[in-house]
Amino acid sequence: MRETKLKIKLLPPHRDFRNVHEGRFAKLAGLWGWEVTKRGWPDFFCVKPDGSVAVVEVKPPLKWFGRRRGGGLSKVQTIVLIALARHGIDCYVNDGSVLKPFDPEFHARRIGLGLDADLV
Repeated sequence: MRETKLKIKLLPPHRDFRNVHEGRFAKLAGLWGWEVTKRGWPDFFCVKPDGSVAVVEVKPPLKWFGRRRGGGLSKVQTIVLIALARHGIDCYVNDGSVLKPFDPEFHARRIGLGLDADLV
């Protein structure tokens, strides 16, 4: 594994993933100029050589908004992404091919929070 200036261990570009959607995203992220680490949650922390960062939560298609049982962003995942977005970090949801910006206003309403609500 290589390290960035931020001392983040990056994934080797050939790493295999058990989750096919996460594997697709990791490959696409490389094509988009991102280097990624997968250390937990959100699924990916991405960094570019210029130091810009983003986080990505990967969900299988049609599960982003809970359309299938067990799918979608959980309330806790949503709160974490809202908090990161409030701190100026670019947040995305990905299905292995389409990268959609996380909309904190939409998701706050979805879980019954006001956008200015305390998250803890």
